[in-house]
Amino acid sequence: MKTYSTILLFFAITLSGLLFSSCNESDDISGIFLDKQWKLTRILIDNGSSKSPIATHYWNGNEEAMKKSNELLNQKGNFVIQFAGFEENNKITGKNATYSGRATTVAISGNWSVDGESNTFSTTQQSVSDGDVLGTAFINALKNAYKYTGDYNNLQIYFKEGKDKYYLLLRVDE
Repeated sequence: MKTYSTILLFFAITLSGLLFSSCNESDDISGIFLDKQWKLTRILIDNGSSKSPIATHYWNGNEEAMKKSNELLNQKGNFVIQFAGFEENNKITGKNATYSGRATTVAISGNWSVDGESNTFSTTQQSVSDGDVLGTAFINALKNAYKYTGDYNNLQIYFKEGKDKYYLLLRVDE
């Protein structure tokens, strides 16, 4: 009988711990965004599938320009972005929330904000042109960003062009 009581007590303690612990449904935004450099790998069409096609419309069928963009994409220091700021109440926002980076010929910078509960994301990036088609698309994507998903090593920043939705696929730059 004593063993049965001990087992019941063990299960009661275990279950009460589960019942009274809260589940945190928000992201670790400091761990995702801060203290690292992100590098673009591709711009993909957000079709709601795990097999999103690469957005190739930027080049209007110009294979030579697409090849040049891919060469620039593979060069160190191009298509990168770093975020800085302080997290408070699972948000990073305000004048101290800044970002900086580079497309190919243009340095980019501005303010940004993120909410780890709603996954909203935005920047104050101004419209500027880069010397490369993909570079300009990268800049405009940041300007039109509205949400993110990701983890410590991979980041997707979603943006709109008219009615169409796309996302930047980024990885930690090593």
